[in-house]
Amino acid sequence: MVTLLCRRPDAGYGSGSSSSGCGAGDSEPSAEPLAQCIGITQEVRWRSGQQCCSENSLGVCMKLCGQARQWPHALQLFAELMAAGQPDVVSFSTAVSACEKGSWESAINLLDCMDRHQLLGDTVIYAACCAACGAASAWTQALQLLRPLRQATLRPNTILMNALISACGNGQRWEEAVAVLREMNETSVPTSAVSYTAAMAACDWRRALELLEELRLKQMFPTVVTYGTLLNVCRGHWEVALQLLRDMHRQKIGMNIIVLGAAITACEAKWEAALQLFGAESPTVVTSASLLNALAQDSQWELALAITRQVQEQKVDLNVIACSAVMSACEKGQQWSLALGFLRLMQDKKMEVNVVAYSAATSACEKCKHWENAVALFYELLEHQLTPDVIVCSATISAAERSSSWDVLERLLSDIKHCKVQPNVVLFNAAISAAEKAGYWQGATDLLAEMMQGSIEATSITYSAAILACSAGEQWQVALGLLEQEKEGRLVPNWVTYASAISTCENRLKHKQVPGLLMELQDLVLETEKL
Repeated sequence: MVTLLCRRPDAGYGSGSSSSGCGAGDSEPSAEPLAQCIGITQEVRWRSGQQCCSENSLGVCMKLCGQARQWPHALQLFAELMAAGQPDVVSFSTAVSACEKGSWESAINLLDCMDRHQLLGDTVIYAACCAACGAASAWTQALQLLRPLRQATLRPNTILMNALISACGNGQRWEEAVAVLREMNETSVPTSAVSYTAAMAACDWRRALELLEELRLKQMFPTVVTYGTLLNVCRGHWEVALQLLRDMHRQKIGMNIIVLGAAITACEAKWEAALQLFGAESPTVVTSASLLNALAQDSQWELALAITRQVQEQKVDLNVIACSAVMSACEKGQQWSLALGFLRLMQDKKMEVNVVAYSAATSACEKCKHWENAVALFYELLEHQLTPDVIVCSATISAAERSSSWDVLERLLSDIKHCKVQPNVVLFNAAISAAEKAGYWQGATDLLAEMMQGSIEATSITYSAAILACSAGEQWQVALGLLEQEKEGRLVPNWVTYASAISTCENRLKHKQVPGLLMELQDLVLETEKL
């Protein structure tokens, strides 16, 4: 939008236009805040008694749109400002700030447009642009902004460098995040607890704790946000999480709901500790979801149901995350009817049921051998216009194995392809195994060939299922060919694979191949015994 804007200020930017080039692919702004922004603009126009607002009035409206996260409307107002006359640095800065939470491309385009108008930006506008890039994990673009900043002889400040660290953190680039922090120390740009906290968010738990020690050596004080960040990166390390909570208590740092939720999540591997933390405060949506996830990890479905009843009695409305966690616990406990019941409960409460919830219900049905329900859930998911992921597809195919019907499986595979799901080895293994159970050896070998064409590496499980299918179809030559192919791929066939190949050869009276296969099987057994 901004590029067009610079070339042709009189271009139309109506609210219904989709051809303005402004953030193509971004979601439409929500109606209520946008209506408020438009209402404010119209009121300013009415009070000023003119068709066009003054620059100051438009600037105020742009700022309000930015605060309401309505960046497309802010850019429409900026276009009006451009058409009215020469924009200044303040109006550009306001427009960039409005893009901070929505469109990093538009923010960078505004910087380019500003340069074409021969206006010199300041560190504030560059910091806002870095923040916009960071919000979208566009860390490369954020770092590239340092070059024009320095060419303009501007000195980076703490806010800008913190935004750069956050951008690297959001992009999972811990080395770059720490490098920016080091540059701050080397160039005498003041660091703060915010700087170190942003860098911690990019690191694993060990490096994050090292940064905590460095922060203390600099006689800075960690904040509740610092500890919340540390607890997030310590997920799965409950001992470290509990130590951090003790540190907070010793330093008299109050714990909020977000930090408590992060602490409970960090204790997923030790649900007893998570349960104890949960009992320390009144339950909330955040802490309930965190605890239920921890219980799901250890298949504690009965306790998960008890906690659900407890929080509902305390008038806490569970969200999709919490309900999906309960379903996951039921799935791991092979309680398919309870998982399905929770799915229906979510639908009755008009909750926005997501793929994770369907995945848990489908997996529960698959594990309990209710393949018809699993397949029905898959098609229900499609009817609700949700895009299935590889997990729910694999679970559905595994469930369809029990139908022993190639027709059911073939239809499923065709529909999954239409969903443009990116298949992985787990999905192919499930499909090949299903083909084997359906007694369709050709389907198994076709799937293996498709897998190779897609550059997906087969495993011993893949070959074992395909060879079993060929064995069931008495295709001894194909089975031996796959066995050789497996060995050429530096995979070690298991004893089931050899047994299938030997059985096939014996059934087809191909006894010459059997001694060699038996020797290979004997070698495999000896190697296994050594291990």
